[in-house]
Amino acid sequence: MKLQKLYERAHRMQDDAMHKYTTHLVKEYDAICIEDLDVKGMLMSHVASKGVHRALFGRFRSYL
Repeated sequence: MKLQKLYERAHRMQDDAMHKYTTHLVKEYDAICIEDLDVKGMLMSHVASKGVHRALFGRFRSYL
């Protein structure tokens, strides 16, 4: 139960930071271009797998 609460708290903190960052980008710049990345292909690499997975590309794109 405690671990679940900690995971929920971490998720909310990530969500809040992502909302704040994307809001800042939208207010600051007139046009924003996003590259379509092959995230599944990047996950195949063992070395960069965790970093890419934690980067939350999909959520970032939907928030923008």
